[in-house]
Formats: sequence, structure tokens, C-alpha cells
Amino acid sequence: MQLPKSYALEITKSKIDLSVSTNPLGCSPRVLKRLRRINLSDISKYPDPRLLKAAITKKFNISEDEIMFGGGSEQLIKLITQTFLEKGNFTAVQKGSFFLFTKETLLKKGRVIFWDIGNFPTRNFPITLLFLANPATPTGTALTNIQIQEIINKFNPKITVIDEANGEFWKESFINTNNFTQNVIVLRTFSKVLGLAGLRIAFACSNKILIDKLKEVQQPFPVSEIAILAATEALKDKQFITKTIAFISEERTLLNDELRRRGFKVSNSVTNNIFVETTNAGKIVTELKLRGVSVISGSFFPKNQLEGFRISIKDKKTNRQFLNKLDEVLTCIK
Repeated sequence: MQLPKSYALEITKSKIDLSVSTNPLGCSPRVLKRLRRINLSDISKYPDPRLLKAAITKKFNISEDEIMFGGGSEQLIKLITQTFLEKGNFTAVQKGSFFLFTKETLLKKGRVIFWDIGNFPTRNFPITLLFLANPATPTGTALTNIQIQEIINKFNPKITVIDEANGEFWKESFINTNNFTQNVIVLRTFSKVLGLAGLRIAFACSNKILIDKLKEVQQPFPVSEIAILAATEALKDKQFITKTIAFISEERTLLNDELRRRGFKVSNSVTNNIFVETTNAGKIVTELKLRGVSVISGSFFPKNQLEGFRISIKDKKTNRQFLNKLDEVLTCIK
């Protein structure tokens, strides 16, 4: 996620950072072990994603020609809009979702129709791209595949893009429906649960026709060999994935309880993100910032209807430091 420069500088100065959604446990030990064995051949040759493709096909039961890689989900989102969107085309973007859905549409001079669950547009627009995240940003709430299909049916877009950046936290993936015949593209990243945000690698799954069209536009060798090696090991380490999900679940329960005890309403998140609803969000975010704590204001997310701020769950020490600083702020603004 690329933040505005001024905001990014503020985060850099923060001692307690709950703004960026990364894995507080780092990455799999298998990744570090493999990276320590990097040799001249790994660096001097062109990237070869075949082993990683094989691991993905095994995990999701899809074919290799239904997969492509990108330098993070951001690159893939840009690629999708560059390939399929023309000037004046409509995209349907869920309110409060990843800001790049909106930004990349506008860069292509497209038009954005915002929607939310239970609040669909009353007018039927010819939608070229339907964007949604599952689990959602910034609330961390999730939809079943049946619910997603109902949304697709509602809009009847030419192409649906489902961002499953935090998909490891949820029990379902739309990839497993094998329903790519209706032009669905599912995005997955290695930046969240798998802990490889610094290596910038993600993948898209869709039918061969859409994948081939995207590859025609994409630059050659979009990800490095180092990223491919790390991602292959990360995907194989089921124990680390399970450990991460369990840790986040435990800390999420604690933070939810503590925030509710302080009078806040929190989102029903299944991920490492929690949205904290409050009518005093602006003051709280500012006072936290003055105390070296970074969170994301709800106003950062396009057309977000909820007033509040998002926190991303970190290690035990950081989470408790946040609660202590929050108590200072609440005392200050009474």
C-alpha cells in the first residue's frame, strides 16, 4: 500500500506503528533458511516461477495457465485497469476499499460508482470492472462465496476483481469455486500472513483468456528470482501460516475486548485489521500521533461511511503500548 508522502513520513517517525498491515511474526523460518543459501546462479539467471506455480496449483487445484505474477497486488491492479478499462468506462468500487481501485480507474479516465452491502446503486450502469476485497478493507469483515456471487449477479460486470490480500484468514477463497468462466480475477499477495511485504510479490488467478491478455501488456519478468524463491518456501510452510492465524486471533480477541471495555464499537474482523468506530476519530488520531502512535484514519479509505480509525494487530508489546497510549488520549480529551 502506497501512502501519501506526508503521511508516510509521519509513520516513519512513529515509535508505535499500527498503521501498516504486515505480519508481526515476520516470515517463515524456511524462507530465511532458503535465502541464506542464495548462490550466484540464483542472482545471475532470469527468474523462473515454475516451482512457485506448481505450489499454487496444488494448493488451489487450478492449472498453471490460470496464474500470473506481479510485483505486489498494486502492480496487478494497475495492469488490470490498463488492459481492460477505456476512457469513460464504469468501475464499481466498494466503499472504504483499497484506494488504488479508485485511483487507477481515474488515471484511465474511467468513472467510479461506489457501492456497499445493502446499498447498491438504484440505476443500472454498464460496469466494466467490479472491484471488491474479501475480507474487506478496512473492517476485516468477510463474505461467503455465495454472497460474492450475489453481488456479481447484481452488477453483471464484464470482469470482477476480488482482492483476497488477507485471504488466509478466511475459510473460503473464490479461487476454489473454479468459476473463472464468468471472467473473475482473484488477487492474492505474499505481503500479509506470509510476511514478504518487502519482496513485492503477488499473483492473479483467472481463466486463460484473461491471463493471456494481461500478460500481453505486462512487462517481462515482473518479479525477481529472490522473491520467487522466498514465496515458494512461504507457501509450503503450513505450520507458520497456522501459527500466524492463531496468534492474530488471540490478539484480536484481546484488543476487541479492551476496546469495547473503553466504550468503542469494533468491526467483526476475521483478519489482522480492526476498525474502531468513534465520533471523536479526528481528535483521537491526532492525539495518538502526538504520542508517537500511528493508526489509519477512516477518512483515508475512499467514501468510507464509518467514522473511526483502523488499527493493524502487531506483537503483544506493541498492542499493549497502543492501549496504554489510547488511555492517555481518552483521559486528555474528556
